Amino acid sequence: MKNIIITILIILPFHLFGQTPDDTVGIKLFNRGLEFYKKGNLDSTLIIWTKIVDNKIGIHSDIYGNAFFNIPTIYWQIKNYDKARDWYRKILASDLKDNDETGSLMDPHTNYKHKAAVALAGLYQLDSNYTEVLQWLEKADTLYRYWGFEGSASNVSKRQAYLLAWKAEVLQNLNKPEEAIRLIITELICSDKLENFFKASEDVLIKLVDKTPFKPKFDNAINQLEIKKLDNGNWVASFSLDRLVYNIPISNVYPDKNLPHYWTIYFIDKNSIPDKQNIINYIQNRNFYKRLIK
Repeated sequence: MKNIIITILIILPFHLFGQTPDDTVGIKLFNRGLEFYKKGNLDSTLIIWTKIVDNKIGIHSDIYGNAFFNIPTIYWQIKNYDKARDWYRKILASDLKDNDETGSLMDPHTNYKHKAAVALAGLYQLDSNYTEVLQWLEKADTLYRYWGFEGSASNVSKRQAYLLAWKAEVLQNLNKPEEAIRLIITELICSDKLENFFKASEDVLIKLVDKTPFKPKFDNAINQLEIKKLDNGNWVASFSLDRLVYNIPISNVYPDKNLPHYWTIYFIDKNSIPDKQNIINYIQNRNFYKRLIK
């Protein structure tokens, strides 16, 4: 995760249904800024795209959002990191919606706020401010969830795996390997059929633990796990290991289809009730657990 790359967004809405005169003005302005960008005249690009944002020109299309997100990206490119941070925060405070669709087959959801939170994590990583990095990654993984591609489990799962690996690396940089272990194990328990997407983090886990003493400690911990009901259809399975509490969210209610579909939750059959032994058996059947035995 050491090389954080935030790319300029140059996708234009070639098919604008219900296009307004304001959209037309926005397209012309955006393209003019883009031409300056291609010529390396970034000051002029920033002036034009800032005008689009300040006056909310083309707000009915993705022109407004693209200009908004590109501004801090340019400031990053010219190493004006303070301005970049300020503008990424403006995106987070804006009325942009991550679940808006641009109409492009390559990136149907905008994810502007998610990308802004990830970008802020990247900016703080440049200063090795790992506490801030972790905070922004947590927000990118919770408050500003990644929407990804419509109907693409692979797309969202790859992003989740990317965030997990980055967070685990940051925790190690903060000299908190036990918390990195907890983070990875929790995700691997909840990943169910998506387990293979997290292979890289699973490898990190196996390197972080000394299997000989760790496995019996882990076995003892999960054998003492407790299940607590939170509300109708939701529970948490908790166990303690190396002075840390592991909380595994459990639910028999799947997220609404209009929400990002990947959540760090262990889902059980609809209307069923979690059983302690079944959960222990499930954990012991996970690939990371089998690797602890080898």
